[in-house]
Amino acid sequence: MLVNKAPGTTNYAKVASGYRMQFEAIATNAEKDLKAGKPLDAVGPGTVKAFQAVCNDKFKCDCDDIRSRIKTVKTIEALGKVLAIIGVSALTGGAAGAAVGGLLEGAGAGAAVVASGEFVAEVVTFTMVSRAGNQSVFGGNQASLGEDLISNALMFGFLKAASASYGRVFKMITDPRAHKTAHAVGGAMTGMVGLQVFAEIHAKVKTGKMMDWDERIAGVFSNAVMLTCMSLGARSSRARAASSVTRCSHSQRRPCPARWSGSTPRSLTLRRSWRASRARRRPTMST
Repeated sequence: MLVNKAPGTTNYAKVASGYRMQFEAIATNAEKDLKAGKPLDAVGPGTVKAFQAVCNDKFKCDCDDIRSRIKTVKTIEALGKVLAIIGVSALTGGAAGAAVGGLLEGAGAGAAVVASGEFVAEVVTFTMVSRAGNQSVFGGNQASLGEDLISNALMFGFLKAASASYGRVFKMITDPRAHKTAHAVGGAMTGMVGLQVFAEIHAKVKTGKMMDWDERIAGVFSNAVMLTCMSLGARSSRARAASSVTRCSHSQRRPCPARWSGSTPRSLTLRRSWRASRARRRPTMST
């Protein structure tokens, strides 16, 4: 069997090339016979019979396999583009949710308002970025904006509900702080399962049939990319927020600049002004 570089796989490029060489040989022999003066009635039946001998059951099977391989390659190429769009959408969605949540929390909003703000920001950002990616890569979107917003809201809600349920169950069993790795792995698996269950239900409702195995495999990759990128986006946004807070706190405790030290009249004046401004900003103690 002709195999490709990967063990156990058929090199269909060589298979197709072999059939082409056989067909060319049959055509060349028929052309030689016709140029030699043989009548078409004498050359035709033998040529047709030779073609039919090549086009046997193995040939038909190879043709089906080649079409399947082409379909698989196209599916993989399309999946790569879809995963890229999902990754960027989830990354920006997670970052937007964390940023909005941080702003609301800093403004003194309650936990319910913060959670709602994060949820809306994630859904809207994910939907708009994914639709922009589909428009850019595939030339359009299969669903309307309203349908995508509703579907993504249900998907994110399903994911958050599954994660919250997992967190409550885990806390009933043991302390998450004492088993951080197990808690994180379990949370990721819960998210994967939750997204896949939602995808199965969504496919059944929208198409009237369950997903096939190719669609399930694509869904598993999509879910993994989505969860990873959402987590990275949220972490990066929180890290930037923490860094900005640290810089602000340091700037409020800024010491007297070095260039104001010394005993020159200008340095003394600048130092007195700086101390006076610090005294005005310092809160007074009430008795």
